Amino acid sequence: MSTRQRGNESLLKSCPCRGFSQSSIVRGYITEQTRRDFPAVKVVSPTSPFQAVLKGAVIFGHDPLIFRGRISRWTFGIETNVRFDENVHDSEKKWTNEQTGEIFCKDIFDKHVRKGESVTLNAERKSLVYWTMYEYQTTMKVKIYKSEFTDLKYVTDEGCKYIGYIEVHFPRRRKRRGIEVSMIYGGTQLAVIAKDCETGEECKADIKFENMENVMEPKILNIRYDL
Repeated sequence: MSTRQRGNESLLKSCPCRGFSQSSIVRGYITEQTRRDFPAVKVVSPTSPFQAVLKGAVIFGHDPLIFRGRISRWTFGIETNVRFDENVHDSEKKWTNEQTGEIFCKDIFDKHVRKGESVTLNAERKSLVYWTMYEYQTTMKVKIYKSEFTDLKYVTDEGCKYIGYIEVHFPRRRKRRGIEVSMIYGGTQLAVIAKDCETGEECKADIKFENMENVMEPKILNIRYDL
């Protein structure tokens, strides 16, 4: 147990919950240990913990948007390539696009949501644009990762976990294509939306999940992941 910071305010209260909080022995032990190790923290015991949990679940089921925001449990990001900078990037990440001759750095973790960040539910976040690497590509694979850390540089960093991808299909051939990718928090799910930069339309995509805690319903235009 430890005090945490939320903005400039310290969290100085501890609230036991669910069944154990009904036990006077458990409450007494928690209060005693907290008073000894964290004298500034006050232990607050709910009067009807099970009822509070059940009531909250029922209210949320009737109106999921009763909670307007949520603190992200994970840092979410997209794997991408950027132009190589020897002053910034590791040499082993360097590669050359044989078609264009450009030198890139691979395995970049492009952050969309930071762990601990307060996000508004069902609100589309700022889009980031990704471009095809080769001329006249007909598809683009967008790989999605999560991590418990916030300071990632590469998707190969320790603690970074691959969770799935969307493979975007381009109906008309063009020399270079760009897609706008944005993430939307839906309370218990994360949606990833891909739009064509030229038309603004959501892209048709194939979806594949890996390393999932729960099996999700397939979607045509976006990818969803249980949080």
